[in-house]
Amino acid sequence: MALSYCTIADIRRESGFLNNPNLADARVTETGERAQSEVDAYLRGVYTLPLASVPDLIEYVTMLLASGYLLIREYGPESRDTDKDGYKKVKEAREMLSRIAAKELLLVDSTGAVLA
Repeated sequence: MALSYCTIADIRRESGFLNNPNLADARVTETGERAQSEVDAYLRGVYTLPLASVPDLIEYVTMLLASGYLLIREYGPESRDTDKDGYKKVKEAREMLSRIAAKELLLVDSTGAVLA
């Protein structure tokens, strides 16, 4: 699966690994794919996939979820309640996804039109 909701650079930036040469892009891509798959699972019952265009909110949620997974993978549970707390990012992303799935948060395209 290719990343289509956010980029490797987005995930690296959000997780604080933008200039870290010791973290392989393959590892970042893997967490991005996992996050994208989870996002799709939430969207599947509400929107027709694949999305014609990627709303900013989906880009943000995917980036947040992926960077949370990456931080958890790199720092583990010891990172809780620190600036490297991946669990907090994952929780925030899942809360937004739940609101999207419940249609409390609507997705809009680049023109501001609500996606059907």
